[in-house]
Amino acid sequence: MSQSPQRIKAYSCIGPYTDKYYLPDDQVAAIWASLEQKYGPVRQDETFRIMEIRSSAFIFRALLKGNPITVIRKRRCRAEDINDLHEMIGFDRDEH
Repeated sequence: MSQSPQRIKAYSCIGPYTDKYYLPDDQVAAIWASLEQKYGPVRQDETFRIMEIRSSAFIFRALLKGNPITVIRKRRCRAEDINDLHEMIGFDRDEH
């Protein structure tokens, strides 16, 4: 069985509500596919070698390998949005 994602606060990022989620290697592709299905298309920038999804509640960003995911919460982000994200990616707050 695979581990759940690990989360750390990203204090040096653009917003105060930014976290990095380190995904188990065997789940990266599936999690990005789920994010794309729920939040919109993945855009890739070959110049900066990043991939990104922008939604009304979040910005998801990673290097092209997809791991870790930087999750930037937008002002419209609610507690329910965070709970839905955690459930989708298999993050268990009680474990961390």
